[in-house]
Amino acid sequence: MKIAFRSATPTLQERPPDFRKPIPVPRTQLDIVFLVPEDRRTGTFFRYHNLAIALQKIGHRVTIYSQSSNNRLHHTRETRDGVPYIFSATFPGNRWILPPTNPGTFLRRLLLPVKEADVYHLFQPFPSSAILWRSLRKRRKALFVYDWDDFWINDEFGLKTPRGLASRWAAFWIGQMEKQLPGLADLTTTVSHPLAELAKKRNSARNVVLHNGIWPVVRKEKLAARKRLHLQPDAFYVGLSGWSGEVEWCLEAIRKFKSEFPSLRLAITGLDRSKKLAAYRDIRDQVDDLGALSDEDFSYFNSCLDLGLVPMRESEFNHYRLPYKLTDHLANGVPVLCSRIGEVDRLADDLDGLFTCAPTLESWLSRFGETVRQLLSGEEENRPSPQNLLKRFSWTTIAHKMSSAYFEGLDAIGLQPTSHTKSQNLSSQPK
Repeated sequence: MKIAFRSATPTLQERPPDFRKPIPVPRTQLDIVFLVPEDRRTGTFFRYHNLAIALQKIGHRVTIYSQSSNNRLHHTRETRDGVPYIFSATFPGNRWILPPTNPGTFLRRLLLPVKEADVYHLFQPFPSSAILWRSLRKRRKALFVYDWDDFWINDEFGLKTPRGLASRWAAFWIGQMEKQLPGLADLTTTVSHPLAELAKKRNSARNVVLHNGIWPVVRKEKLAARKRLHLQPDAFYVGLSGWSGEVEWCLEAIRKFKSEFPSLRLAITGLDRSKKLAAYRDIRDQVDDLGALSDEDFSYFNSCLDLGLVPMRESEFNHYRLPYKLTDHLANGVPVLCSRIGEVDRLADDLDGLFTCAPTLESWLSRFGETVRQLLSGEEENRPSPQNLLKRFSWTTIAHKMSSAYFEGLDAIGLQPTSHTKSQNLSSQPK
């Protein structure tokens, strides 16, 4: 089965430094339920987890219903960064089938009672949570929201032309959900404008573009970070993190410019890249393959870098996405070289510290050389501005945008946010 999940290595800070600090909150509290496919610390996890923290920070109540990846016997509860999680027990057979498409999982999720709420917000088009969301939609009066942050039926994941029973089963369910969910939701949130346009074509009633956010970051001292990750102290490090991206483009760039820039090195973290590295034995000494880092070690990764790399070829998947690592690097004060495609093309001119090129290998190599040359010479004044980035992409700002969209959605369907939780005047809470 060709589906590749995001690396367990996080691409956004999991815990904001100030997540307990009270700030102004909306006058009316909403009771919100997030329905997510499974408990994997991957890209979408950081989207809903940080959004939940931020929504609670501005005064709402959020509960996340998920699927355990380990426990087969009992439903479990856990609190993470102040957010309550409720996990359904997993079901056998996940070794042979994509876990969020396991039929036994559907049933176990349906059997777990879900609290009454004002908003039911579904993340990802996987049946493990989508069938539960659709069932609740038939039985309860509330705002039903669908979040779409990845376009799944594309050639990159092998789901357009699936091979084997497991892939065909996954392609059928995910394909049906991706087609139907925008038209069933009262409100669709998307990570990009291209996905919002696609949602409109699939009969979505309302759309809100909800970018991935950032928290304030305290950058670690570079030499200490490199020592911790066993990287060379005096090298010029370019870095690639996560599971997606054209790693070959990065390796070709190292091969092409290793003579011009003797201090140039590539640091990689994420999925196992050993097979691809095997074809580049001539530059293996210039590559530090860190593998899958722990959450703590990954927090040091950005502080090691002189330039972050986000290479993307022309593809459906890349056209609809907004890479987490883009704002992650910039929030850490790291300049970024990124292919200009999809949502990146819309944002590129307004982001300090971002260098872009066309989504082709030829353009990537040319821009790579120019960017490294400028950064090494100190001539380039286009440096990341984390403070400017926070004004647009802080999770708190995004939570306020989401909160407004919830209230507008409730008004549009004629519901008041007092149906399941008492309306509270929270203006007296600490600012």
